[in-house]
Amino acid sequence: MSVPAPDEEREQDRDEEDIDDDLEDDVEDDDIFDDVEEEEGPTLFRRAAVRVEPEAAPRSEARAEDMVEVVGRIADRDEAASVAVLLVGCAPARESCEAATRFARALARRGSAILVAVDDDDEYDRLVAGDDPEPPHGFADLAAREITFADAIHRDARSRLHVMPGGCAEPPPDEDTAFALEALTRAYDFVVFATRRYERALAVAHCFDFVLVGGDDEIAALVRDELEQAGIDDVVLLEDEALMSASAA
Repeated sequence: MSVPAPDEEREQDRDEEDIDDDLEDDVEDDDIFDDVEEEEGPTLFRRAAVRVEPEAAPRSEARAEDMVEVVGRIADRDEAASVAVLLVGCAPARESCEAATRFARALARRGSAILVAVDDDDEYDRLVAGDDPEPPHGFADLAAREITFADAIHRDARSRLHVMPGGCAEPPPDEDTAFALEALTRAYDFVVFATRRYERALAVAHCFDFVLVGGDDEIAALVRDELEQAGIDDVVLLEDEALMSASAA
């Protein structure tokens, strides 16, 4: 990978300063997260396979879409509006992280973008630029009010993408997702939240402009069906081949 020119680095630094300023101006730390009862951790998406009844109501035909096309459709939006995307992975942690990263990096070439890991998977830690041996702070720490947005947001080591990993604190309740999402959409063109947790996706999907499901074909189709049965419209099922081609978008 080529090393960015000095002018590009200065431009990126200015972009990051503008984003930090926007977050500080729009959101006061004490107003972001309300005190809520701790909830039992949600189960993995793979549980969806046993939650959809065999005799459930007929579902609409699921057409898997190429991720490159989806990236283009998301990028072709009102320039004045931010786009919030929920990407739910039905594959193992490593594969789901890689797919989310390729997708978010593709969006980062079209505008300012951030990838937020709302689970406690540590796969996203390796995306953070720098040599600090300690796990990076992220979403859980922000939700616990232990750090600021500026401390939770990191630069991707390989692109212009910004990353908010899962963090070091206890996983937060689902309600905190909406508060963070509202603040981040004021500062970024594209905000991508990634999760592999079934109940969490059901709880927060209504907050997003696009809901994408990828991974294991059979389980992804079941998850997509139950999201639509829960009232989430136009859930996009991503075909496996597209997960490997997103970076070519």
